[in-house]
Amino acid sequence: MGAKITPETTFYWIFFFCVLCVFVRLFTQVPHNFSLH
Repeated sequence: MGAKITPETTFYWIFFFCVLCVFVRLFTQVPHNFSLH
């Protein structure tokens, strides 16, 4: 299983990284969100 660097794979890696950052932000701000609601 060779790792091919194609525009599609790079796009998916960037998308995965962005989603990961968003989840980290949400989890770090969970107490604030619960206090607001």
